[in-house]
Amino acid sequence: WLYDSIFSFGPDGKLPLLQNTYYGKRWSEAADASGRIYVCDSANQCINVYSAANALLGTIPVSRPDMVAVSKKTGNVYVIGKVLTGSNFAMWLYKFGPYDNGAAKICSVFTNYSIGTANTGNYGKLTMRTSLAVNDSNSNPWVWVGGGNTITVLAYEDAGNVFVVKKNFYQESLNRPN
Repeated sequence: WLYDSIFSFGPDGKLPLLQNTYYGKRWSEAADASGRIYVCDSANQCINVYSAANALLGTIPVSRPDMVAVSKKTGNVYVIGKVLTGSNFAMWLYKFGPYDNGAAKICSVFTNYSIGTANTGNYGKLTMRTSLAVNDSNSNPWVWVGGGNTITVLAYEDAGNVFVVKKNFYQESLNRPN
């Protein structure tokens, strides 16, 4: 079934493959200000980076990438990666420097909740959806992460070498009067 499969790229970087796996049911892509395309490749545990003309430029290694976003202002690459812990996927937010500067890993943060898996019988295991977005309108970019068992949205400020939680919508909802 398609629900048990993910798309990945072949060794030549051009031919998409459909592979059966228990993780990475997403295909996410983003573009930077130079027109490069960043594509999650969970099967090969990396982000594939393509030129605007679709030539494979290189990869950024990351554990089971699920979502990718790129700051148009700074060129930094943000990735949601998953680490399998028991029957759940723990979500991590990673920050890599701009691709032009080697895309070195700068920092990461555990998002404090995990992605649950649900056995859906004939359809196999499905992971709960995640989302990732970058807001460049502040002096420091904010990185928005959604999904997980608590179904919340977290807003992190990119403060250089660390992420600072600015908003936790799940916690804010618990503090609202009924």
